[in-house]
Amino acid sequence: MESTESETPKETKEIMSVYTKNTPADRKDIQRGAEVVSFFTKPLFLMLLWNWLVPGLFGLATIGYVKAFGLYLISRILFNHEPIKIDYD
Repeated sequence: MESTESETPKETKEIMSVYTKNTPADRKDIQRGAEVVSFFTKPLFLMLLWNWLVPGLFGLATIGYVKAFGLYLISRILFNHEPIKIDYD
């Protein structure tokens, strides 16, 4: 007996997944999320570096997250020449 599988074309099944298509809107959302996470974690690193180095080197007080966030904003205003991008899509 001959096999009938070779005569009929094989059907391919589509996999239903939310991860299969990566649209430009998805990439934009991921980029926005990364920018937000970066915006709030950079002051944390600033605070940790300040509290590790500055009190021992210069005898200044340690700082908390809110002061580190303020220093980050001031330094961003003074030294970052890129405008803050706000996209209201």
